[in-house]
Amino acid sequence: MLRKWTSGTLAIAIAAALALPSGAWDASRASAAEKSVVYDMPNGGFESPLAGTWDSAGVAETEHYLAMEPGSAVWQGIPVTNDGKGPSAGDVVYGEVEVTLSADASDDANVMLRINDGGPALAEVNDLSDAARGEAVKLTTKTINAGGKIGAGKPVIYVELHNDTKGEIDVHRVKLWGVREDGTRVAYPVANADFATPLVDTSDWSSGGAVSRKSALVMQPGSAVWRSLPVGSGERQPHAGDKPAVSLRLMLSPDARLTSSVTARVNDGANTLLEISDLSAVKRGAWNVVRDESGPSVPEGAAQL
Repeated sequence: MLRKWTSGTLAIAIAAALALPSGAWDASRASAAEKSVVYDMPNGGFESPLAGTWDSAGVAETEHYLAMEPGSAVWQGIPVTNDGKGPSAGDVVYGEVEVTLSADASDDANVMLRINDGGPALAEVNDLSDAARGEAVKLTTKTINAGGKIGAGKPVIYVELHNDTKGEIDVHRVKLWGVREDGTRVAYPVANADFATPLVDTSDWSSGGAVSRKSALVMQPGSAVWRSLPVGSGERQPHAGDKPAVSLRLMLSPDARLTSSVTARVNDGANTLLEISDLSAVKRGAWNVVRDESGPSVPEGAAQL
């Protein structure tokens, strides 16, 4: 979801859910009261790669991530195999986690990542004071106890992710490895390390508190994505006369300093109906929902939005 943007000269959006539109009214669909209709738009939440649903230009890619709300945690065990394919007794353990810390995640003393062998912590990421907010950063553990070494006879090591801050932490991927006495580095297998598939308690991550696997579109400066929806008579199609609305859940990099930049636009092939371009009130480095429902109705004769 969340890369560090290379330029602050453009307002770059990360959209976790884009409804086009999120609601629409059509007199032919409602009699006494307005009726809200969410148009059918496959991959509107960017759950899958763009190919086949969205056209694109520039660097824009979808990804899955783990959204961790304050007070939540996830963990998994990795068997100690004592071979060259996984943890071994005597290994000095290390871990790295790629995360985006919300601007609201203001607590610096937070155990973000912990590795243990069933006893005291061997290694931790427990200081967020140097971690930038609102952009993807990689955090690496430091040794805490026992020289970071897996104890003799230990059958499993555990990796834990925590959020004890006041804001959301989005986790993109986790890496673990060990260093043998002869200096050999061995990568450890972490199941579903990039959250590409839903969490399964029995085979990868167990969880406590409010955690959820989400998807997003990461857009670098100068990029764009677009698609069309045919105007027709289907229940979840745009109709002529609909009063459309568009909503967008996004996070702007702290480097995206422009206060006015087109982030979402809906047109009928000839005229702009809706546009989200005022970014002056959008908090940087945190998730926001922005919306426009002030445009005209879908005109008669329009073939698509």
